[in-house]
Amino acid sequence: MSEIISLVNELERKNIKVTQQRRIILGILNNNKGEHLSARDIYTLGKDIDDSIGLSTVYRTLNLLRDVGIIAEYHFDKEFAKYELSCQKEQDIHHHLICKNCGKIIEVENYLPGHFKDEIYDKNQFICQEFSLKVSGLCKECQQLFSEEKTS
Repeated sequence: MSEIISLVNELERKNIKVTQQRRIILGILNNNKGEHLSARDIYTLGKDIDDSIGLSTVYRTLNLLRDVGIIAEYHFDKEFAKYELSCQKEQDIHHHLICKNCGKIIEVENYLPGHFKDEIYDKNQFICQEFSLKVSGLCKECQQLFSEEKTS
């Protein structure tokens, strides 16, 4: 609950009105850490809490929260954007492994050394505002599935 209060306080510091719908959306994202929810997922979960919440409200709120850096938006596939709370601390930074067969998303720790990112930014005179690594391939289960098909 203290994380929600912290997020609400951050919005208020940025002079952004904190409506009941925004609180609900923040709560859903906070309660589903480690998940990558689409706007439709958030809308469905929100309707269970408050049936007056609308899909357009969810989209507007997600765009606002993304623009102020509270949530991260990912495009893992061509279908829908996925959302999760932004990593507020360096130790929370993670990357994503995406299975091209089943769509599973696996979060992995930030294995890249800090100097690697800094060198890239310095060399290209680039100021990084957000950093994420996305790796596509086959998860363990799909690898086994494909190897079993080959042996049959």
